[in-house]
Amino acid sequence: MEQSEFSHRTRGGLVGVVGILGTNGNTILLTSWFLISVLSDPTLLFALRSEISTTTITPPSGTRTFNAQALTSLPLLQSVYTGLLRLYVSAIITLKVSGQAARGKGVCTSSRLDNSSPYGAVLYK
Repeated sequence: MEQSEFSHRTRGGLVGVVGILGTNGNTILLTSWFLISVLSDPTLLFALRSEISTTTITPPSGTRTFNAQALTSLPLLQSVYTGLLRLYVSAIITLKVSGQAARGKGVCTSSRLDNSSPYGAVLYK
């Protein structure tokens, strides 16, 4: 192994930081697109606020909180979240075809490239 001026602990910390940055890269991007999408559509905003309000808990202390388990199982919120993941996550996502698929009509695209390219998705034959 090559000699380095950094200790094993320092190198291990660097790997951890790189992992955290990679995880947070999609979190910030997804949160931004979530806010843009929801705030630009008043109907969606109202529907989400109504759905999320069903999960609030107000204990005797008066501090309002959310039931996290109920919050993660809300159908509209999950639909918006998975739709945004499909459109804007910075990785290649494979979608399972549940019906008949014509040969030579597949699409393979990175959503980041698709959403930043003026030409859209690339079709492979």
